[in-house]
Amino acid sequence: MEAFVMAAATVAAIIIVMAKMGIRKFLGYDAAIDVIVTVGLGALGAATGTFSGLVLGIIAGLILMFSAIFTALKKLLGYEKLTLKGWVKHPAAWRVSDEQVEKAKARFEKSRRERVNQAWRDKAKAA
Repeated sequence: MEAFVMAAATVAAIIIVMAKMGIRKFLGYDAAIDVIVTVGLGALGAATGTFSGLVLGIIAGLILMFSAIFTALKKLLGYEKLTLKGWVKHPAAWRVSDEQVEKAKARFEKSRRERVNQAWRDKAKAA
Protein backbone atom coordinates (compact mmCIF):
# COMPACT_ATOMS: atom_id res chain seq x y z
CA MET A 1 0.00 0.00 0.00
CA GLU A 2 2.83 2.35 0.84
CA ALA A 3 4.34 1.84 -2.62
CA PHE A 4 1.07 2.88 -4.27
CA VAL A 5 0.91 6.11 -2.24
CA MET A 6 4.51 6.96 -3.06
CA ALA A 7 3.93 6.10 -6.72
CA ALA A 8 0.87 8.37 -6.84
CA ALA A 9 2.87 11.21 -5.26
CA THR A 10 5.66 10.70 -7.79
CA VAL A 11 3.26 10.75 -10.73
CA ALA A 12 1.54 13.87 -9.37
CA ALA A 13 4.89 15.64 -9.01
CA ILE A 14 5.92 14.75 -12.57
CA ILE A 15 2.61 15.97 -14.00
CA ILE A 16 2.81 19.23 -12.02
CA VAL A 17 6.27 19.93 -13.42
CA MET A 18 5.04 19.14 -16.95
CA ALA A 19 2.06 21.46 -16.44
CA LYS A 20 4.42 24.30 -15.52
CA MET A 21 6.39 23.69 -18.72
CA GLY A 22 3.37 23.42 -21.04
CA ILE A 23 1.71 20.05 -20.68
CA ARG A 24 0.11 20.05 -24.16
CA LYS A 25 3.55 19.76 -25.72
CA PHE A 26 4.28 16.70 -23.59
CA LEU A 27 0.87 15.19 -24.41
CA GLY A 28 1.77 15.19 -28.10
CA TYR A 29 4.44 12.61 -27.34
CA ASP A 30 2.62 10.57 -24.71
CA ALA A 31 3.99 7.14 -25.69
CA ALA A 32 7.62 8.31 -25.59
CA ILE A 33 7.10 10.14 -22.28
CA ASP A 34 5.42 7.05 -20.82
CA VAL A 35 8.37 4.84 -21.77
CA ILE A 36 10.89 7.38 -20.48
CA VAL A 37 9.10 7.75 -17.13
CA THR A 38 8.63 4.01 -16.67
CA VAL A 39 12.22 3.11 -17.52
CA GLY A 40 13.64 6.17 -15.78
CA LEU A 41 11.81 5.63 -12.50
CA GLY A 42 12.56 1.90 -12.58
CA ALA A 43 16.26 2.60 -13.19
CA LEU A 44 16.29 5.25 -10.48
CA GLY A 45 14.70 2.81 -8.07
CA ALA A 46 17.17 0.09 -9.03
CA ALA A 47 20.07 2.52 -8.60
CA THR A 48 19.07 3.06 -4.96
CA GLY A 49 19.81 -0.61 -4.37
CA THR A 50 16.45 -1.39 -2.84
CA PHE A 51 13.73 -3.60 -4.16
CA SER A 52 11.07 -1.19 -2.93
CA GLY A 53 12.61 1.59 -5.05
CA LEU A 54 12.42 -0.59 -8.12
CA VAL A 55 8.81 -1.55 -7.37
CA LEU A 56 7.92 2.11 -6.78
CA GLY A 57 9.30 3.09 -10.17
CA ILE A 58 7.55 0.31 -12.01
CA ILE A 59 4.21 0.93 -10.31
CA ALA A 60 4.39 4.68 -10.91
CA GLY A 61 5.33 4.43 -14.55
CA LEU A 62 3.66 1.33 -15.84
CA ILE A 63 0.86 -0.04 -13.75
CA LEU A 64 -0.56 2.70 -11.59
CA MET A 65 -1.75 5.71 -13.49
CA PHE A 66 0.72 7.56 -15.65
CA SER A 67 -0.63 6.19 -18.93
CA ALA A 68 -4.25 6.57 -17.89
CA ILE A 69 -3.78 10.15 -16.69
CA PHE A 70 -1.85 11.11 -19.80
CA THR A 71 -4.52 9.63 -22.07
CA ALA A 72 -7.34 11.41 -20.21
CA LEU A 73 -5.47 14.73 -20.27
CA LYS A 74 -4.79 14.34 -23.98
CA LYS A 75 -8.51 13.75 -24.65
CA LEU A 76 -9.60 16.63 -22.38
CA LEU A 77 -7.00 19.29 -23.20
CA GLY A 78 -5.83 18.42 -26.68
CA TYR A 79 -2.14 18.32 -27.53
CA GLU A 80 0.59 19.97 -29.61
CA LYS A 81 3.14 18.36 -31.91
CA LEU A 82 6.30 19.89 -33.27
CA THR A 83 6.53 20.04 -37.06
CA LEU A 84 8.79 21.89 -39.46
CA LYS A 85 6.32 24.77 -39.34
CA GLY A 86 6.35 24.96 -35.53
CA TRP A 87 3.99 23.65 -32.88
CA VAL A 88 0.68 22.45 -34.32
CA LYS A 89 -2.29 22.37 -31.95
CA HIS A 90 -4.72 19.45 -32.04
CA PRO A 91 -8.14 19.97 -30.40
CA ALA A 92 -9.50 17.97 -27.51
CA ALA A 93 -11.42 14.80 -28.39
CA TRP A 94 -13.76 15.05 -25.38
CA ARG A 95 -15.56 18.36 -25.48
CA VAL A 96 -17.95 19.73 -22.89
CA SER A 97 -20.63 22.08 -24.18
CA ASP A 98 -21.73 25.20 -22.32
CA GLU A 99 -25.15 23.60 -21.90
CA GLN A 100 -23.63 20.61 -20.10
CA VAL A 101 -21.66 22.92 -17.81
CA GLU A 102 -24.79 24.93 -16.95
CA LYS A 103 -26.75 21.73 -16.21
CA ALA A 104 -24.01 20.49 -13.90
CA LYS A 105 -23.86 23.85 -12.09
CA ALA A 106 -27.64 23.91 -11.65
CA ARG A 107 -27.65 20.33 -10.30
CA PHE A 108 -24.85 21.12 -7.87
CA GLU A 109 -26.52 24.33 -6.68
CA LYS A 110 -29.85 22.55 -6.17
CA SER A 111 -28.29 19.73 -4.15
CA ARG A 112 -26.28 22.26 -2.09
CA ARG A 113 -29.43 24.24 -1.28
CA GLU A 114 -31.22 21.04 -0.27
CA ARG A 115 -28.37 20.04 2.05
CA VAL A 116 -28.31 23.49 3.68
CA ASN A 117 -32.09 23.51 4.14
CA GLN A 118 -32.00 20.01 5.64
CA ALA A 119 -29.25 21.07 8.05
CA TRP A 120 -31.36 24.05 9.15
CA ARG A 121 -34.43 21.82 9.65
CA ASP A 122 -32.39 19.34 11.70
CA LYS A 123 -30.98 22.17 13.80
CA ALA A 124 -34.47 23.59 14.40
CA LYS A 125 -35.80 20.17 15.46
CA ALA A 126 -32.91 19.69 17.87
CA ALA A 127 -33.54 23.06 19.54
